[in-house]
Amino acid sequence: MSDIEAIRALTHRYALLLDTATSDGIEQVFSSDAVFDASAIDLPVLTGREAIRGFWHAVFDLTTHTAHTATNHIIDTEAGTGTHYLRAEMLYKDGSTTLITVLNTDTYQCTDDGWRITHRLVKPLLPLVRG
Repeated sequence: MSDIEAIRALTHRYALLLDTATSDGIEQVFSSDAVFDASAIDLPVLTGREAIRGFWHAVFDLTTHTAHTATNHIIDTEAGTGTHYLRAEMLYKDGSTTLITVLNTDTYQCTDDGWRITHRLVKPLLPLVRG
């Protein structure tokens, strides 16, 4: 698998983890000291793989279904950076819904175990839709 495909697979693996409500395998996506900054959409800045895992476990407790779709990847393996669009739909246990479309800007590092995300910055592309 090429470096670009390996990096793109990180995003797809991450979406699959979220949509199957599991964090088993998160170590295959994020470095141990990764930063996940979604403060632009009123979520906390998370530092470290375990903080990211803990946040998503809290989301799993609130939701019944999620669907994440990642598109429009632009990846620069030399710089270790990339962007992609992410659209996420979430159905909560209380019957409410959320639809969000964001631009993720990532920094990657190639480790002995393969590529990992070391920093993700999440910025909205469209207003958050709640139902």
